[in-house]
Formats: sequence, C-alpha cells, structure tokens
Amino acid sequence: MKKAVRLIVMSAVNILICVFVGFALILLVYMIPTEHIRDNVLHSAEMYQYEQVGFTIQGPQFEFSTVDNYTDGLMLLTAMQNNSTGSLLINALYNYRIGYHDEAPNGSIVIESQNNPDNIQKFNISYARYWHGYLIWMKPLLLKFDAQGIRVLGMFSQFILAFFLLYLVVAKLGLRYGVAFLTTWLIMNPLALASSFQYYSIFYLILIASIIALLYWKKIDDRAAWPFYFLNIGIAVGYFDLFTYPIVSLGIPLILYFLLAWKNQRGQSLTNSIGKIVVYTLFWGIGYGAMWAGKWILTELLTPYSAIRDALIEIFFRMNGRGENISALQAIKANVGVLCKWPFVILFAGILLVVVILLLRREWKLDLHKKNTMLLFLIALFPFAWYVGVKQHSCIHYYFTYRGLAVTVFAFLCILFDNVSEQSGKDRSKQTDSVAL
Repeated sequence: MKKAVRLIVMSAVNILICVFVGFALILLVYMIPTEHIRDNVLHSAEMYQYEQVGFTIQGPQFEFSTVDNYTDGLMLLTAMQNNSTGSLLINALYNYRIGYHDEAPNGSIVIESQNNPDNIQKFNISYARYWHGYLIWMKPLLLKFDAQGIRVLGMFSQFILAFFLLYLVVAKLGLRYGVAFLTTWLIMNPLALASSFQYYSIFYLILIASIIALLYWKKIDDRAAWPFYFLNIGIAVGYFDLFTYPIVSLGIPLILYFLLAWKNQRGQSLTNSIGKIVVYTLFWGIGYGAMWAGKWILTELLTPYSAIRDALIEIFFRMNGRGENISALQAIKANVGVLCKWPFVILFAGILLVVVILLLRREWKLDLHKKNTMLLFLIALFPFAWYVGVKQHSCIHYYFTYRGLAVTVFAFLCILFDNVSEQSGKDRSKQTDSVAL
C-alpha cells in the first residue's frame, strides 16, 4: 500500500514539474524576436507553392509517401507569429497564427510572401488546445534556416539516430531483431518522415525512448522505474505532438521492454507480464492525458478562453465525427489499406521466404515460445484499439495514422523471429545423420 501511494505521489509530482517546466520553455521561446523567423518561413513559400497540401513524394498511388504540408504550414505560421497580438502570456497560451480566407496554412505562407496581391481577408487564428512544444526546437532553428534547411537537418538527424538504434538492437538482441526494426522503419517511410515536421515528434520520441531502453534497461529494471519511463514518454507525446500516431510511442518501447526482459532472463509468468502491459499502458496514458490537460487548465485559469470545453468538443469529434457516420471498420480498412501496396507485400513476403529457406536448410529451427507470442500479439492489437477509439481522425488522416501499424508490424516480426533459432553445427550434423539412416 505504501509503495502504491508513493508511486502515485511521485507520478503526480513528475507531471506537475513537467507542466510548469514545459510552460516556462514555451514562454522563453515566445520571447525570441520573430523578424528573422518570419523571413525564413516566407523564404519557403516557393517550395509550398510547388508541393501543395497533399504532396506525395513517390506519387499519388502511394499514400504512405504523403507529406502533411497543411500541418507543417500551421507549425511554421505559429512559429513566425509576432508578439503584437497581446501579452507574452496570451501569446504562449493562445498560440496565434495568421490565416487567409479559404486557404490552407501552407497556402497562407505563399500569399503572405507575395504581400497578398488579391487582398484576401487576413485574420489571426488561435490554436490553444495543444502545447505546441515543437516551437522549442523550431523557433531557434528558424533563426538560421528556412523550411528546406530544417528538412535536411531532420533527414540527417533521423538517419543518425535510427542507425544508432539499429546498431543497439543488433548488439543487444541480435541481427534478426535488427531486421525487424529496419523493416518497421521502412514501412513508416524515412523520406516522408524527414520531409514533414508534423511527423517528427512521435518518430524522434520513439527513437530516443528506444535508445534509452536499450542502453539503460538493467538500471531502469533494477530500480523498478519502468512506470516512470512510460509515464514520461506519454508526457513528452502530450507536449510535442499534434495528434499524429501516438500509439507507436507506447507500442515499440513496450515490445523492446519484453524482448530485453527475455534476453536478460527476467521474464515473468504470463499473468504478471499481462499485468505489466496494463500498468505501463496506464502510466503512458496518464502521462499523455495529464500533460495535454495541463495546457487546457493553465489556459482556463490564466485567460478568459474556455480551453477545456474546446478540447473536449474536439476529442469527441475525433472519436465520433460530426455526422460523417464513420465506422471503426472503415478506419481500420483505410489504415491497413496503406500497407497493402506491392512494395510492402514484396518486403514482407521476402522476409518470410528467407525464414522458410533457412528452416528448410536446417540453419534455423523452430523454437516455439507460446507465452512470448501471446504477449507480443496483445501489443500488436494496440493500433486497432486506437483506430476504434478515434475512428474519425484515423479515417480522414489515414495517410499518416497508418504509421500506428508500425507496432503491429514490429510485433509480428518479433513473433516470427522469437519462434526460430539458429541450429548449432552439432544439431545439423545429427539431423543429417538421421536423414542418411
């Protein structure tokens, strides 16, 4: 009982500290002068004029290559907003941006760069229900770089972190699991991930959280600190993300946790392991929800804006829609359909074929782990639960929410590789002798 109370108290303190530190950081970046930021944002207008809203890097038939220029434009406009709309406190909580009538945010950047030649109505828009934590890195970078430059930096950063994580997975778990991670990364489309700021938050959080788990697994486990690990992942998601594919930030680290536990021979019974899935998921959800709600509460307390009401209305809309009559099955089909394209079919079939060949050549053997399979299968279902819960958002934004299925892909590949093992030379010779007899 004392441990439970202590855990609750420490979690509450953790959340409160993160809320106030997060707010302080937003206030600090809103103190940055915006003249150079504005120049660099508007310097990106030519790119957005060319790409438009639904730009697909590999062509329109491949939805997984869609870049979310709508939200990227929103982020850039928020970053360049000057401080003339009110006090520092109001600006940091209301998160204004300019807009033009009937124009997407990326289109508004183009019009603003042209000094609005058609005299389209211009106004300020508030987007107060999110923290906009991305401004912590975006505003300083925009002092020096335009959007194209930040994309290049994002590409370099992604590849450095992803290949470091790949190295750690191979070193700590083995080459097979390195293949599982690399495949999962490929189905998320590294080019699109590098080309859209909207996708950065969750993907970088996955990379960093996974690296921490692989580097410090034993220390975290010895201190029984996994609830705080998942709590803080959820907090970071609530702070940085604009509601993209959050479930991956839970699923991938959770799979790595179990793989490392089995590797370090610290696995527990099926019941205890399922209990850990429930507890860690709960802590992730508490961190996510509490941090996000922290912005609404601060805005409600410090300004006249009804932030809580606005946020709850939006959440209900994303779950149920506004008269669209979208079913959970539609949302699931839309997201799964993105992966049912020939490049991914060939990729998955190729991996399965290699495994079958290695089994037939007796270089690998079946080594079934029923408990492990059940646990990974449960985690593989997480994205489907997410799509059912927020079906409206998942259905209309399937071109990026499909990345939630990275959890499913990673889990199923880990199931496949967990149930086979390399045969020793002695085992192979025994089998050869028995066949000869």
